[in-house]
Amino acid sequence: MGSALFGVLIACKLSALFVAPIPLVLFLINKDSYDRSKTIVALFVAGLLFGFLLGAPFALLDIKGYVSGISYLLMVYSKGGGPTGLRNASVFERLWYLLSYLAFSVGPVIVVACAFIGRHVSKNLIVIGAISILSVLYLGSSVFFYERNFDHCMPVVFIMAWAGMCKIATLIRPVRRQPALAVLTVMALLPSIYYSYQLQYEVLSGRYQERVDAYLNKQTTRGAPTIVWPSIVYYEPLAAIRGYMKDKPTPMIISFAWSDDHYAQANISAFLDSYQAVKVDEMRDPFWRTPPCSIQAYVSQSYVTYQLLARK
Repeated sequence: MGSALFGVLIACKLSALFVAPIPLVLFLINKDSYDRSKTIVALFVAGLLFGFLLGAPFALLDIKGYVSGISYLLMVYSKGGGPTGLRNASVFERLWYLLSYLAFSVGPVIVVACAFIGRHVSKNLIVIGAISILSVLYLGSSVFFYERNFDHCMPVVFIMAWAGMCKIATLIRPVRRQPALAVLTVMALLPSIYYSYQLQYEVLSGRYQERVDAYLNKQTTRGAPTIVWPSIVYYEPLAAIRGYMKDKPTPMIISFAWSDDHYAQANISAFLDSYQAVKVDEMRDPFWRTPPCSIQAYVSQSYVTYQLLARK
């Protein structure tokens, strides 16, 4: 059953393949006899394939197309770039970004997970942690670095966090243990609850897009021709903006979509170096408090608006 569940996870997100061996390794290291190890491995592989079939049935009907899709993604990711691509960053900067992202999104969960780790270091925990950490180090040192590639490790973190909360609760008198456990759970999940709320209520509901539309409409009333550049400002879009603006008269109002990261900020600054420019407005997206993440790149951009007074 465990291998089938991992098969479904792999169908949903290929990076789950890195931690798929966990149930097999745990089973093997806790067996007294290995007489049936070959059978166990065969059943494990069969379970993975069954789960994968449930999660992505059409992939097995078109293996060639599926493999081509993976190859295309690897090619795209190998270029890096973007708010979380961290194309030119060192391995240390990549891992520091990941830790920062986790701290903002599930920080309290990690704290209570550490409480469990500190009190229980078993061979099972070592296996789970080692396989998870190795996958993080591998993906974290690669060019294709995006925070969504580490989703496969989050179930491990949450399971250890729940175990940590249970251990903390044992320090409290039995009569107050259940209420204390409920309070600990809510406190640990507060960031997750907050960002889930922002995603559901603001982004997916269309409310944030209505705010964006109102913001951009406001820029058209500033008395100068207005340009909205809706794609995030990285390499090719920046060149496109320069080409588009080459013969445009000033003054001009231009609004950029961006993801609050220093890559976009540096590119906007490089573009503005050619003008006498004044920042006139800005609107932050619902996730601006976190380090730049994929949701900002795709559906929840911030906007910043400048008035270009004259060319330098």
